[in-house]
Amino acid sequence: MKTFKLFTFLIALFSLSLGNMSFSADKKTEEMALLPDLRVSKIATPGGLCKGNDSKVRVTITNPSMAAAKGTISVILYVSQNGQKPSSYVASISGGLGPNSNYGKPVWFKNVKIPATGQVTLKALVNPDQQIQESVYNNNTKIQKAKVAKQCGQTGTVAQGGAQLQVTTFAEGQWNNSNYTPVPSVTVRVKKNGQTIAQGVTNHQGKYTFSSIPKGMCQIQVQKNGYQTETMSYNMPTYNAKKNIAM
Repeated sequence: MKTFKLFTFLIALFSLSLGNMSFSADKKTEEMALLPDLRVSKIATPGGLCKGNDSKVRVTITNPSMAAAKGTISVILYVSQNGQKPSSYVASISGGLGPNSNYGKPVWFKNVKIPATGQVTLKALVNPDQQIQESVYNNNTKIQKAKVAKQCGQTGTVAQGGAQLQVTTFAEGQWNNSNYTPVPSVTVRVKKNGQTIAQGVTNHQGKYTFSSIPKGMCQIQVQKNGYQTETMSYNMPTYNAKKNIAM
């Protein structure tokens, strides 16, 4: 009888051990399933890339997992061209990324340097040092090729069908029946949706003419050292237009 009780006790103990092992395995699997899954979903170049130091690249990071990614999320952008050693740029997402973030968050890289016109390779990498534990890491990288067709600040490259826009910059309070005190060497930018689509510098008469600006709402920004930077909205018509801006 004692032998039978001992045998029964051992079976119960063994069953309990198996149950605990199964529970631990299930718990571990559940924990693994609840890790975030950071991904580089898109690389975009709003306004296009240009030769020089003024290109902008937007990288979108998503997290389709049910677990949030906490803390600061690092993102690296590599830019390579013509077989040269890639240039690298570092940015981050502060505050983490919530669960089920299928639309994600954008990370902007500004003042990206492009050595020449032609084709360029963009490579984005999220969580490069794996400081944030993820369920998988095979979606952390995206590579995309893009075309560089112009010099930064070059005009005449905006959408076809636009009209000329002449911008005149003058000293505030000095305009009187087309008589004015010009402000030369002013950098003039035309922007749409926050991105520069055309840029130039006023001449000694305070004038600069853009050859082709598409119709619709845009922003005109004028900037010069020693003067306050001015930005104003302007509804560009389909015909050639003029805009006078006091500084």
